[in-house]
Amino acid sequence: MRRKQDWQENMPIPANPVVYAAMGAIWAGGPKWEQKGIWEIKPEENTAQVRYSSSNGGQIQVWVDPRVESEMAVWTMEQITSYLSNLSDFTADVALAVLAALAEAKEPLLQPTIIDAKTIIRQKGIEARGENREKLCKAIEKEMENLLRLRFEIRQLPAIDPNTGKWNSKGFSWEHDRLFDIVRIEKYDKNNVAVMWSVRAGHWAYYFLSPAARRWVCNFAGVLLQLSHRQDRKVEVLAKRIGYYVALHKWKLGKGQPLRWSIGTLCQAIGENPMKERNPGRFREAFETALQLLEDRNVFEKVIYPPGYWEDTNRNKGWVENWIKNELTIILPSENEKADGEKIDSKNIPSLPGRNRNRKIKNKGIEIDGQEIKKAREERNWRQAELARHLGISRRYLSDLENGKRKPANEVATKLMRWLKKEQPGK
Repeated sequence: MRRKQDWQENMPIPANPVVYAAMGAIWAGGPKWEQKGIWEIKPEENTAQVRYSSSNGGQIQVWVDPRVESEMAVWTMEQITSYLSNLSDFTADVALAVLAALAEAKEPLLQPTIIDAKTIIRQKGIEARGENREKLCKAIEKEMENLLRLRFEIRQLPAIDPNTGKWNSKGFSWEHDRLFDIVRIEKYDKNNVAVMWSVRAGHWAYYFLSPAARRWVCNFAGVLLQLSHRQDRKVEVLAKRIGYYVALHKWKLGKGQPLRWSIGTLCQAIGENPMKERNPGRFREAFETALQLLEDRNVFEKVIYPPGYWEDTNRNKGWVENWIKNELTIILPSENEKADGEKIDSKNIPSLPGRNRNRKIKNKGIEIDGQEIKKAREERNWRQAELARHLGISRRYLSDLENGKRKPANEVATKLMRWLKKEQPGK
């Protein structure tokens, strides 16, 4: 049995497994989809697929539909692999924006919701991408077509029986489901043609989109949409995916369960495979910086690392396997969401790293000069990696602090001030 299958069979399925499977399949796409090793090509069936298994039993298979009703021609394998390359975090953003719109429908399974590109653009963050509005509308049209291609096969997936309200451990099965049933509509007005879509949730909503579930699935924090979907901004992409994934598991808190995952499970869940990275050390830095970014932006209150995590500098053969076994606990801030499920007010969220180039960084009345940190470190012959371990942050995070690209979290600012005041600190 291949490593890929072993990894996937140990993956947890959240309260809404179909939404998670869809997000995971999208995240597993992109220009490096082959390197990630999650999508499996099936030439004999003229499709590509991803399988997810639940720890409670049951299985979800996501596959690419080579033919949709609106097209006469059947896609070739070359077109299918091209489709996988074009899946992106913007695809996921559009899917989540549509989910947010469906949250307003009383019967998202039965009652169609009319959505246009402007509705999606109005979602917090999407409008702030700085792209040409017409170009952005065209991109959204393309992503709606991409979402129409994703199909689901459900096999004996445990769920609450909507008719009895009782848990069915033997599960339910159904075929040829979609995340959304989408009908494209063209509205003609003088010389203009406006494109909109009539959208209903797929059959999965019958089991997994109760009014209570919508609070966890549909009302995602607007601050996450503001993070970049561009592949050249790896830290923001990782932060966005991790934030969404944790939001999908927020139901655990209601049952008194901690939000705790191994790094390997988190990476697999967001469509990443550190074992296949060409530069796993750089990936680790990006991953740790992404978690710090989520703390900086108040999406997470704190990420708790296991004892000795920052002191582990071993990079000998096999270190990646050991690193992904580390278990992280994520604490969510209670003030992030009101009791009635309103979205986070992102007006007071600090700017993204790199946008504030000022050297002086203020934090709760403490003024920290990035150049002062660098000068003190060099005078004391401390390498960046050593000081980063001492502070419990990544080397990249420290580099951003020294270059004035980031504001330190309160705890980091306090540690820095203590370190700066010590004349001969011990390593």
